[in-house]
Amino acid sequence: MLNSTVGKSTNFTVLGYKKLVLVDQRESSGIGGREMFVTWRNEGTLPVTKKVEFNLSSLDMLLLSEAAPGFKKEDNRIVYEFTLAPGEEKTVYVKISYLPLLLIPIVIIIVGGILIYMRKGIILEKEITEKRHVDDKIEAKVSIRIKNTTSKTLSEVELIDRLPKFVHEIGAFTSRATLNKKKRTLRWEFTEISPGEEIIISYKIRTRLHLIGEILMPPVTMKYKIGEKSYSLDSGYVKTEFG
Repeated sequence: MLNSTVGKSTNFTVLGYKKLVLVDQRESSGIGGREMFVTWRNEGTLPVTKKVEFNLSSLDMLLLSEAAPGFKKEDNRIVYEFTLAPGEEKTVYVKISYLPLLLIPIVIIIVGGILIYMRKGIILEKEITEKRHVDDKIEAKVSIRIKNTTSKTLSEVELIDRLPKFVHEIGAFTSRATLNKKKRTLRWEFTEISPGEEIIISYKIRTRLHLIGEILMPPVTMKYKIGEKSYSLDSGYVKTEFG
């Protein structure tokens, strides 16, 4: 007898599956800034959509210097949403630079240095002298000294001195001044002050009341130009004794 074997075939279907793996997640920070990286890989057989969010502070958002393409900003978040094919891997990141914050003090120092240099050698002094009693009032002399010891010519010079409320009378000006009664200010104008030039002006004040003790006189302000740039300089408050 002849034996025969009949083969049978079986049909089957492999079901697809999703497997999303976090490959790497790092965050580093230093004096120069912060960096955050996230890497995902699709180890399944079906495409997978993933959403990644980086939560940042308001300051970090302002200092954001770089980010992987394809992000959206939602409030204080950097958001990525992407689809990975089977076997595909994707890295997203954000970088925050603290360099602008580090530069602010440097800029302030540079600008301050320039202003100090431009003012260096410009002397502006105010003093109270020749105090004496007249009847039941006090009379004193106010002297203001300007000296340009720079190598630059000062132009459009304006000198402004504020009068305290206790001053009742003024006079004996050595240089013509403009009085603003409402603002209680005296103003002098000079077309220019050459290098090495010195100007001294004075006037007398008389108080309505008899003052005793230490009195603080307001500073005198000088506005001027060097070239096309404008500057301002104060003499500082002046302390004087009446009694």
